[in-house]
Amino acid sequence: VYENYGEISQISSNQYNYELNFEKVDIRLMVAPSPYNPTEGTLKIQYQLSQNSETSIAIYSLSGHKIYESTALSGSTGGLKGQNTLVWNGKYNGNNIAPGLYVVILKVGSNESAIIKTKRLGVKW
Repeated sequence: VYENYGEISQISSNQYNYELNFEKVDIRLMVAPSPYNPTEGTLKIQYQLSQNSETSIAIYSLSGHKIYESTALSGSTGGLKGQNTLVWNGKYNGNNIAPGLYVVILKVGSNESAIIKTKRLGVKW
């Protein structure tokens, strides 16, 4: 955003009015255990929604390769107000994911007004 604040010789400043709308959005994302070992159990992804919402959870490698995705419609399991839990077995194409660093991305809402939360996930064997 570029704003013109007037000429250097101008003594008084222009008045600008802005209408800001801050929605109260309280979304929490937790991933456990971290570091995660897929050979020893499942990964629990928990998130808290302030209202029923469409959700999408994806896990990416640091190189940007999507290894997992799950979506839920607003009002259905995974898209309900309150705490939601997703359990993942740590597998991609039938095999345990490799040790390394991954990114868990929670997207809440539609594309136009989506809210995105991220967490890092360490994987070790």
